[in-house]
Amino acid sequence: MQKLPDVCLFKKYAFHKSCMHPISKELSKLEIDHLVESKRHKIYDMSDENNKFKVFVIGDEWADLFRKNAEILCTTGHSMANKNTTLDKKNSAMDYIYVPSQYYKTEFIKRGIFPRKNFVVTGYPPATKIFKFVNQKIKKVGPKNVLFAPTYNRDLSIMDALIKAEREHSIFDKMFMFDVVFKLHPVLPKKYPEHHQFVLDLAAKYHFI
Repeated sequence: MQKLPDVCLFKKYAFHKSCMHPISKELSKLEIDHLVESKRHKIYDMSDENNKFKVFVIGDEWADLFRKNAEILCTTGHSMANKNTTLDKKNSAMDYIYVPSQYYKTEFIKRGIFPRKNFVVTGYPPATKIFKFVNQKIKKVGPKNVLFAPTYNRDLSIMDALIKAEREHSIFDKMFMFDVVFKLHPVLPKKYPEHHQFVLDLAAKYHFI
């Protein structure tokens, strides 16, 4: 029987790496044997109810897909936004739910979603990195910093309205007193390259970051 790593981090989609890679980095520091995998069939080939990972961490609510493969199942969610999958009742099948803030924990509780064991408030590494960058690199500007972090979902994103406003009214020309930081969703350059190019053009024109 194959000896499994103690921990498996499952990143089904490319954007899950923003949750899984910080965990992997910390596990490596602690010299904890772990696997980062993105193919479900490989998990099934390696493990079953007789040969389980001690801890299995996923970025969504798919406890039913991996329950037999793990002694402890955890979910990180995958975003700062209240997306349907983040607050899905299926998460009640998880042993632990990692949440980026106390606010999220409260939201789960309000909706009657409780993990089998407990919530763990972890913070959100991608946001921490952004805020640390803003504080260190442009601290001289004080409170006059603007962060845009649009999603890739066109129905929810401000990008189309932002592009229209800039083209018709040059709104960013009026924001000379601010330092503007754009944090694009990881899939945006591929899904909507015109949005990505718009931001690059803005950065070049106005010296944004």
